[in-house]
Amino acid sequence: MTNTELIAFYDNIDKITSFNRIKTVYDLTNNLDIYLLRFLRKDFFSYNMNKVRKEMECSEEENINDIDLWFTDVLLYMDILDKVST
Repeated sequence: MTNTELIAFYDNIDKITSFNRIKTVYDLTNNLDIYLLRFLRKDFFSYNMNKVRKEMECSEEENINDIDLWFTDVLLYMDILDKVST
């Protein structure tokens, strides 16, 4: 799967059926390789966080410094969880 296809998959994940979502992940991970599954989960999370961040930056309600701190905290927390779960 190319990077463009992966981004399209991430953007439309809530619009596809559960079966197609599982099938795509299964095809991507070549029989559910655990390390690739972890990478996909982290990559998907980061992609969505950056998408939300861009939307928040367009909003005038939030201060950009607050947004940076919040996202840094969330990403650090995800790294800690990832290390604990391995």
